[in-house]
Amino acid sequence: MAFSDTWEEITAQIKEQADIVQIIGEHVNLKRSGVRHLGLCPFHGEKTPSFSVHGGQQFFYCFGCGESGDVFSFMMKYHHLDFPAALKTLAQRFHVELPQKSQTAQQQELQKRRKMMFEVNKKAALLFRRYLMQSPHAQKARTYLHKRGMSSDIQEKYLIGYAPDAEVESWNFLGSRLDKNEIPLSVELGLLAEKQQGGTYDR
Repeated sequence: MAFSDTWEEITAQIKEQADIVQIIGEHVNLKRSGVRHLGLCPFHGEKTPSFSVHGGQQFFYCFGCGESGDVFSFMMKYHHLDFPAALKTLAQRFHVELPQKSQTAQQQELQKRRKMMFEVNKKAALLFRRYLMQSPHAQKARTYLHKRGMSSDIQEKYLIGYAPDAEVESWNFLGSRLDKNEIPLSVELGLLAEKQQGGTYDR
């Protein structure tokens, strides 16, 4: 087994054991709302809860400031840690033994890149989920799902969303809501496409 594979398995093991609702709930007052939990975002000032934590998906997202990620991302952002420190902290808490050998710079970069790609995918899914829930232009889609008997809890669990028509929201609905450093990854993931004259548009 390659050493990088070992680290990926350990990361997955920690994520499986670390209940993100419990971890974040130690710092944020969360209240259950369907299959998710809501609270005031710890990363920006707000009076109305827009910070959503999905226990089943092991993911958090703030509809106010756009901060998102998994349990490692929260530990890094909230406690001002780098990834190795967050990994070590959670490993110690959940009694997961870490390999003694250090990762190479290339292995660390690969792991970081995979994590970023996962988070970009998740962010896009949550944006489309929010559009389905709130936009008047998605009413037909909501009606269709209701007729099919798909409950709100099921939709939330699987992050069912709706990509708006370009005629309604332009060709850059997703791209305009991503950070600059997320654009290249979104192109690589197939979420965005590059224009010949420069820039991107939603696929």
